[in-house]
Amino acid sequence: MNKKFAFGIEILWLALAVFSLAVGIYEANKKDASGDTYIWFIMTFVSFLMFTFRRYSRKYMNKNKQ
Repeated sequence: MNKKFAFGIEILWLALAVFSLAVGIYEANKKDASGDTYIWFIMTFVSFLMFTFRRYSRKYMNKNKQ
C-alpha cells in the first residue's frame, strides 16, 4: 500500500473520531436530548480503535521494510 494513502486513511479515521465526538457532545447537551446519542460515542470509540490499528499497522510495515 502506498505510504501516503495509508497515512490519509489514518487521518480520515482520526477526523471521523473527532467529528463524531463533537456531534455526540452537542447532541447530549441539547435540551431535548434523547437516548439516541450513544451511537455517536460508540462511533467515536470504533473510529479511534480503527485509527490506532491503522497507525500500528503502518508503523509496523515501515519498520519491517527497513
